[in-house]
Amino acid sequence: MKRVLLSIFLSGIFSLSLMALPFSGQHYTVTGQSGSDPDTLSCVNFFSYTNINLVYTFSSFVAGGTPPYIYTWTFGDGGTSGLPNPVHTYAGPGSYMVTLTTVASNGCTYTSTDVVTVGGTPCTANFMTVPDSSNQTMIYFIDQSTGIPVTWAWTFGDGGTANIPYPVHTYAQAGTYWVCLTITTASGCFDTYCDSVLVGGISNPMTNSFTWAAQQLTVTFTGTVTGGTPPYVYAWDFGDGNVAGVQNPVHTYTIQGSYTVIFTVLDYTSNYSYAQHTVTVVSTGIPEPAVQPTLNTFTLYPNPASDKVTIEYSLKKGVNATAIISDLPGNQLFKVDLNGEISKNKLDINTSSLKPGTYIVTLWLSDGKKLMKKLTLLK
Repeated sequence: MKRVLLSIFLSGIFSLSLMALPFSGQHYTVTGQSGSDPDTLSCVNFFSYTNINLVYTFSSFVAGGTPPYIYTWTFGDGGTSGLPNPVHTYAGPGSYMVTLTTVASNGCTYTSTDVVTVGGTPCTANFMTVPDSSNQTMIYFIDQSTGIPVTWAWTFGDGGTANIPYPVHTYAQAGTYWVCLTITTASGCFDTYCDSVLVGGISNPMTNSFTWAAQQLTVTFTGTVTGGTPPYVYAWDFGDGNVAGVQNPVHTYTIQGSYTVIFTVLDYTSNYSYAQHTVTVVSTGIPEPAVQPTLNTFTLYPNPASDKVTIEYSLKKGVNATAIISDLPGNQLFKVDLNGEISKNKLDINTSSLKPGTYIVTLWLSDGKKLMKKLTLLK
């Protein structure tokens, strides 16, 4: 189930905009219209569903036409219903084509369909977009679907298509485009996600920076943002395993030392920037001998990255770790052992051979625990 901003134009005679409408798939088919008044004849329906085991509860949404409506459901297993929001129990696992047809009292008819996978591995289509920093009409599309898709079908709203998980598409001109991604899995589940994508809308590039003032182990950070489109999302990584989500945080370290602090800002149009500095704190005016860390932590930067990413890690003395980069289905793409005898170290990883997309960086620790962070690669 997803929530999107949806704009549908039927036959050029009427438009419908639904903000934050929940539904389980977008499959639009107008099966018939009759009458003379286009303002009352155009109609549309959607449906969503939830389930507990084999029991599915369906919910309908109808707009346009003249109420009341006649509802006709077919559940793909021979079952039917005439209720607006029926409950149906399937006999067993499988993929079923569910159809909802609504007929308004003035004769306007609309049919929507979706494949419901019962008892199998569910799938949900989803994607994110990142504009190229130097060419705002070039968009990186990043598949974020669940369910381990095996096929991808993209439509970019300008006639362009693609069938790979991480396509890069360049639009001929700026504007807003309706982009759809349809995925299928090996078990037969398929789903479609659509969203409007603003192209060339970042006319004011964003930069950010920060300053800090340390009072022994307590540091006051001040973040600054220039450009971009507010509101902003703030993300601080203090380099010791702690984070914050405000613009001007105050953080107290437990151990003196030098820490890599990263301040990332995301604006309303998904434009991002980050700033990074090494911050040194001491517990007294006289530097003390280095202390072994009491926590196992790691920092990943830059993130998003392009051709290189740095893992900066701190391990307890005697703790070893293995760093692994894997894709979302779990395939290992990079692996290296880290030595816990080195209290703090950096590892630069060449990622130029990896495709744009979302990856998981995992530190498997010798004490049986693991640390994970999400990595986004752009090209």
